[in-house]
Amino acid sequence: MPVTRESFFHLARTLAKEAEVPAEIHGYFEQHRDRLWRTIEAFDLLSHGQKKFLEIGPYFSYTPFLWKENVAESVTVFEGAAPEPMLLEKLYRKRGIEIRYGDLFHIFDESGSSARQLPYGDDSFDVITCWETMEHFNFNPVHFVRELKRVIRKGGAVCITVPNMAKFDKRLRLLSGKSIATPVTAYFEHADAKFYGFHWREYTLAEIAELFRRNGFVIETARHLQTFENRPANLLRGIKRTFAGALTAVFPATGALCLIKAKKV
Repeated sequence: MPVTRESFFHLARTLAKEAEVPAEIHGYFEQHRDRLWRTIEAFDLLSHGQKKFLEIGPYFSYTPFLWKENVAESVTVFEGAAPEPMLLEKLYRKRGIEIRYGDLFHIFDESGSSARQLPYGDDSFDVITCWETMEHFNFNPVHFVRELKRVIRKGGAVCITVPNMAKFDKRLRLLSGKSIATPVTAYFEHADAKFYGFHWREYTLAEIAELFRRNGFVIETARHLQTFENRPANLLRGIKRTFAGALTAVFPATGALCLIKAKKV
């Protein structure tokens, strides 16, 4: 039976209930679920089977369960060692999904204290997904991309999304003289503990494609995707989204996400 938008949302609700995920944390999925579904469709990941799947940083997207139930022989998750995503650990193990925790900030920092390697062997996976994660990196991402190339098999695909630095609302902010970066006030709010939520570096489509191309990947797909978060409707938000959607149809570079599919040949 084909997976639909509604069946994906139902699966997420069922898993959240089984894992007793608090409502405020499950709210992450509810806020982003339409964007997740559009990303799944854009990469066409449910149309044919894949043998070995790695997802980096899924948080509460519930997509690893989707891959395992429908297209993958094996699914591996690499997740940050934070209390929130650990709520899903029992469900991962129950459904035969391998889960590993690690700190990419430590693995790929520039102190020279680590091997800068993911904990997987060469040519281990057929598909790697890493969605809206790389913008959180506070380190040079070159070694991370090289590691993706090492652990993906020949002919395999890496599917990446990042927020578009040049999207419509950010252009508006710049025109009004406002910053498009993480607010300085947020640094003070999290000054005394490690926090992974900052957007340290966003990208344009050309930049994220170049990052992978210069690391030896062939870019099979590079496109913008216009998506919106699931927020309460109001008149101003409706007008803005209507205008943004029309603008993106004419000028795709103003879309919310940059999406690339990079292959190892």
